[in-house]
Amino acid sequence: MLVGSMLCASTFLSGRSSELPRFTHPCDKVAVCYVVEPSSIRELCLPALAHVPCRIHASHSQGQELLAAFPRVPALVVGRFQPFHNGHKALIRKAIEDCVDVVVGIGSSNAKPSLRNPFSFEERKQMVESVFHGQVRIVALPDIHDPPRWPAHVMSITGPMEKVYGNDPESTNLFEAAGYAIVAPGLVDREKFEARTIRALMVEDDPSWRKAVPAEVAKLLDQWQAPKRLLTMERLA
Repeated sequence: MLVGSMLCASTFLSGRSSELPRFTHPCDKVAVCYVVEPSSIRELCLPALAHVPCRIHASHSQGQELLAAFPRVPALVVGRFQPFHNGHKALIRKAIEDCVDVVVGIGSSNAKPSLRNPFSFEERKQMVESVFHGQVRIVALPDIHDPPRWPAHVMSITGPMEKVYGNDPESTNLFEAAGYAIVAPGLVDREKFEARTIRALMVEDDPSWRKAVPAEVAKLLDQWQAPKRLLTMERLA
């Protein structure tokens, strides 16, 4: 039997499809899950609230109709994440709350190791994954050093996007000029959650940097001996 699921806020619903409430707009507080292959019982979960359990039975055609009523809204979050900090986490969380298809683009993925770019693409990808556990798609965005062409370059990698989330005008202005909708939620404690400041604290061996990054990221940075790495880079600069 095909199973479809819908949850609005924290309400748990269970019953036949005829008992489903009718939604006229896919608000950001609705999570929808569908089993689209009865034989394999495979579930497709929209990430907005996919961590919340819900279960409603529906026929195959009804499940497809429900899925069509909640269109996928692809959104992009771009950053260098050197390192990934609590401000980045808040930005991506906002995109997940608003949209259904969130792509995180890691910029300067091809940058050579330096004080400004001390962590590799794979390390930064691991930081994001440690926090969001498969809720977003992560792609590498190599530098091309051609600002006007940057949005087209990014979209050639990510695929079409409807919204771009970010708080860095230098980046978001380029996407806005190219016709993309920009969402700038606002910076969260900029002085505390700024990658440059966090890197400086690491070089100084100041443990307060751990308060500026998610616990999962702090654990990774400790495993990689990040402060020692940055101190070495500074000495060789």
